[in-house]
Amino acid sequence: MSLSWFPGFSVDRELFSAINILIIALLFTVCIFVFLEKRWAARFALVIAILEILNGMAHISGAIVLWHYFPGCISAFGLILLGLLVIRYKESGLIHTAKHE
Repeated sequence: MSLSWFPGFSVDRELFSAINILIIALLFTVCIFVFLEKRWAARFALVIAILEILNGMAHISGAIVLWHYFPGCISAFGLILLGLLVIRYKESGLIHTAKHE
């Protein structure tokens, strides 16, 4: 089944891998600042969590709409779960928006 209106893109595997590695390195770096209780890092983590939930939902939606495996569909469940955990921890106070800027 092919849906010409469904948004999609093509990118070289090496470029895709390089971009993902850079994004993961950025997120690990932000984690350090979250643990140091930097307010901007906690806010950044919350925004990233929301984006990861939306990204995961988009991958799962692609599989549902196309009715077959959509790349990233399996890892999408992890993205959604981790995003929800970050939001939960933020709301419970375990991720502090401390006094440090």
